[in-house]
Amino acid sequence: WRYFRAHSRRDLARRTESPNPQVIPTATQVCSEDVSRLTEFVTKHPRLAVLTGAGLSTESGIPDYRSPGGAYATGFKPMKHQEFMEKESSRSRYWFRSFVGWHQFAEQTMPNNAHYALAQLQARGKVWRLLTQNVDRLHHQAGSTDVLEMHGSTHEVVCMEC
Repeated sequence: WRYFRAHSRRDLARRTESPNPQVIPTATQVCSEDVSRLTEFVTKHPRLAVLTGAGLSTESGIPDYRSPGGAYATGFKPMKHQEFMEKESSRSRYWFRSFVGWHQFAEQTMPNNAHYALAQLQARGKVWRLLTQNVDRLHHQAGSTDVLEMHGSTHEVVCMEC
């Protein structure tokens, strides 16, 4: 919370405002008892391994996959690694689709409060390892370091034939 007080209200509103609120799935309200239990757990365990996924970035306006309005509900089928590696045409199609969606990741999204909270916990030494399935680099933008990106990133491309 101290982090947010140190920044202007306008900057905070810009950071937490979702550019696409339709992608945020409905969720039940978190009760204070759950928050207390989580706080106790984090306090009690000095070296946390944290795994994040698509649900963390929905508040930033990036759609998830499995919610009723997610990508899978629209018929989207992700390309499997074997298909990606087998043919150059598959890789070209994959990177073209990524390029088309690049604008959303690179210019239209900002980290949300959860990204900033994890960066704070990591800076305080409470997070030993931060692993993410996300490719959006919002953890980095929030200030996290040493993030293991399990599915790579939309921000780097490596030639598979060089």
